[in-house]
This record gives sequence, C-alpha cells and structure tokens, in this order.
Amino acid sequence: MHLERTSRLILTIAFLSNALLVGSNRAQALDNSKQTKHPQPIVIPESSHDLSPPLRDMKIPASKVLPYHPYPRTDLGRSISGPAQLSNATKQAAASTGLNFEGIDARSGEQFPAPDPNGAVGATQYVQAVNTYLAVFNKSTGALQLGPFSLGSLWSGMSAPCGTSGEGDPIVQYDKLARRWVISHHATLSSSSYYECIAVSTSSDATGSFYRYAFQVSSYWPDYPKMGVWPDGYYFSYDLDNQNNAYQFVGELVCSYNRTAMLAGSAATSVCFQVSSTYGPRLLPADLELCPTCANGSLLPPAGEPNFFVNYQYSTGGLNLWQFHVDFQTPSNSTLTGPTFMQCQKFTPQCPGGYHLCIPQLGSSQGLDAEGGVGLATGGLTYPLPYRRFPNGPEVLLAVHAIAPGAFHWYEIHNPTDQPWVYQQGTFAPDSSYRWNASIGMDQLGDIAVGYNASSSSIYPAIRYTGRVPSDPLTTLETETSIMAGTGSETSSGRWGDYSSLSIDPTDDCTFWYTGEYLMNSGILNWNTRIASFKFSSCP
Repeated sequence: MHLERTSRLILTIAFLSNALLVGSNRAQALDNSKQTKHPQPIVIPESSHDLSPPLRDMKIPASKVLPYHPYPRTDLGRSISGPAQLSNATKQAAASTGLNFEGIDARSGEQFPAPDPNGAVGATQYVQAVNTYLAVFNKSTGALQLGPFSLGSLWSGMSAPCGTSGEGDPIVQYDKLARRWVISHHATLSSSSYYECIAVSTSSDATGSFYRYAFQVSSYWPDYPKMGVWPDGYYFSYDLDNQNNAYQFVGELVCSYNRTAMLAGSAATSVCFQVSSTYGPRLLPADLELCPTCANGSLLPPAGEPNFFVNYQYSTGGLNLWQFHVDFQTPSNSTLTGPTFMQCQKFTPQCPGGYHLCIPQLGSSQGLDAEGGVGLATGGLTYPLPYRRFPNGPEVLLAVHAIAPGAFHWYEIHNPTDQPWVYQQGTFAPDSSYRWNASIGMDQLGDIAVGYNASSSSIYPAIRYTGRVPSDPLTTLETETSIMAGTGSETSSGRWGDYSSLSIDPTDDCTFWYTGEYLMNSGILNWNTRIASFKFSSCP
C-alpha cells in the first residue's frame, strides 16, 4: 500500500458454478510447451547490513514510543447464525476461540487510513505490525511486552533509507525451522530508488537483537510486498507501480533473499525475476507451514524443491502457478518456470469501475474499499499462500480471494510440483453481508481456517472466522464465529486495510492466530485491531 495513494482498483470477480465446486473435478493444466522459462535472473546485492542492539534496550525517542490503550475483551467466540451457505451445507463450527485481545490501534498514534494489520505467532510471543508500527505480546496472556513503537525504530541507527523511513506495508513472519523472527517493510530514498528493509532476529525472542538488511529492489514503486518462508530463501513478491503514470501496474517482481546468509548475519544477495504485467498483481509466494518438533507435524518440501507462486487470472478465469528455483552460488542457474494454468471460472466484478467503495456499513453512507486494487490493475489473491506436505499424503497449497457479490472464494490445490490441480474449492456466503480481506491456513490434521471482515447496512464492520475439518463435505465451510463485533463505521475515506493475517502456532501446529481490523467508534483515522486465537477440537 502506498501511503499517499487515494485510489485503488477493487477485485473483479463473481461466484463459481456448483459444477466447479466438486473435489473430483481436476483443473486443466496447460501443456508444458506453453510454459515460459524466464531466462534472465536479476541479482540484487544488499546495500548494507548490520546488527542491532537488543530491541528492548534501544533508546527509542519518546515520540516513537506510543501509549497503549487496551480495550475490554468482549464478544468472544459467539456463533453467528444465518441462512445456509450458498450452494453448500453448513454445520456448527468445530473450532473454539481462545485468547482474544486488543492489538495496535489508531489512538496509539497511527495516522494512515489503511493499517494493513498482520502478525505471526512464535514460541512464546505474538508480534503484530501495522502501517507503520510494531508491538510484541505475550502469547499466553495477551499482555503487551514491548511497544507499540514506530516500525522504523527497528532499523534505528542504520543508514538511509531503512533507518530513516518507515514507509509501510509491513510483514511479520516466524521462521519455524530456525525459530527466528523475520520483519520487513519498504522504504524510499528518492522517487526512483525504492528499498526493501528486512530484519532477522538472532533468537526466538522478538525483543532481542536483529540482523538488519537493506536491498534496493526497483526503480518502480514495489507495492504490496508479500513474504513466504522456504528452506532455501525468503521469497517475496511485489506489484511494480509507475508513480509517474498514475501508479500504473507495470509487472510483478518476484525475489528470493538468501535465508542462510541472513540467519548468520552475513552479506546477502537477492535473486529476482520480473514477470509480465499480463500476470498479476497479487502473485503470492508459498509460505511453509510445519512444526519441526510435533510428532504428527508436516514434512519439509523434498530437497531442492522450488518455491511456488500463484495468482488468479481474471481475463482467463483460473489460477496460474510458477516454480522459482534459486541458486545463490551461481545465480545464472536460477529459474522461474511457468505459468501452469488451472482453469476455474471467470468472475464478475464485486465493485465495478475500479476504485469503488462498494461495501456497506451500518449508520453511514460511506462505502468501504474491498482490499483494493493497485493503480489500473485488478486485485487478486489475499495473503498468505500456505504450503503443507503431509506424511504419506499430498503437497497442498491454499488460496483465497473476495468475489461478487460480497463473498470470498477459497481453493485447495494439490500436487503443485507436477500437474497441479484444484482438489476442492468453495464460495462462502451464508447471508447477504459482505465478506472480504480473508486470510487462510491449515493445521497438521488438514483442518482449514479462514479469518476475514464482514459488514452490511445492518452491522458495523466486524471480524470473524470460519473453517472446516476433513470429514466435512467437500467444498463446504462451517458456521462462522465472531472474533469482534464492530461498534463503529469508517465515515470519510472508505479506505480499509489491504490485508489481514492468519498464522499457526509452531509449538502445537493446531492453534490459529488471526489479526484484523475493526472500529470501536465511528469516524476517520480511528481504527482498531484485534488479535485472537482458536483451534479445532480434533487437533491434539
């Protein structure tokens, strides 16, 4: 999200026919002869790197340490009843809500209309980031451990621009294999010099020290950066926008940053490919989900397996999948192969006419932006793209996006390495409320969860979740559950966070953690965020 942007284009999509919702209907992949092996990797060396002091000991200016305003815990885990799911059956949710507490809010000092809340859960902590602040919470109690403070403070003392600019679009990940935190945001040095700032913790304690890196990624604005953790790299995607031409989408940049070097605090490089503007935006990298210490945990990808990138192609009505193999020792050997096309169905627009504020709210004529567009391009899949490999089972990717007229649609993709196909997919629309800004995940048993926002002319924007267990009928999700019922509407700009975040606890591989946006009071620049955990009863 460019923090000065005032226009976005909304997703253009509609419902899938029931015939495509059957798990046995394999999507048709394109012949391999039609795939492209992109021949010219772009090698981007770091601009600088260093080691920070422990974050808890850094002398952050008082103006950057923000007052924290916890709200009472209310509306915990209330089931939301409604009509039957569109084209599918529903049943009472098998998941139960655990902790439910207040995250960073606009009263803490944030002055941007779209907070982009996201976070991750680690061994003992939950770390949340918004535009442009960071906070660390105790995951057992929800108590605030550190912050909220300006995100740029994490890079305090580093050379420009990472140490002097907190430009936005933060991402927080917990590298489950290394038990380290990875935190990123982008920064601007000039109108044609844009950077990605990446910090990797030296331990599992997010209040400790970090190896900090700056990479000059592009002369175009690298919008909507999204990260996936993989054994051989930290994979990112960027929507490249031309700021000098009304933020016109010019293509997708996909990069792999040298994870091994960054975990050691050594000099690091990035290997990137630029993808044609025909594909994108929102080309998401696969993010590895597993629990290294769990007896029933998922497996690592096969040795040497490439990372996967997926986007939804509105012009053709289906999913595209790329394979990114990186070789940091000999970067010229790196390859980006694809796309393999999985036919689904074309959708009709949710919000016709580009940046269109179509989502209704209670008590306000101001419509909301549906996790919006990028310049003149079309929105797509929402973060993240989880990957799992089950013992004696399939390799799985999950994806989700908003569709017309106010629902979200989700996919379970199998066998991404060789002839990928859509095992099941479904549309969730239990009533006439709008549902958007969804984030999807899967636990060690194959239970699927989705967190999202909901709003209508009769309710304030709310935070909810739903899910399914493997014994449920294919393509269906269970009854939704409330995380937080909003009590206010956004009354002026209509901007909303472009993404939210669902992660899974690395210590049990069962507990989901979700963070999203809501408003406690109607107004502008006064948003709130919530952090909640929940799990399915069948997961050990």
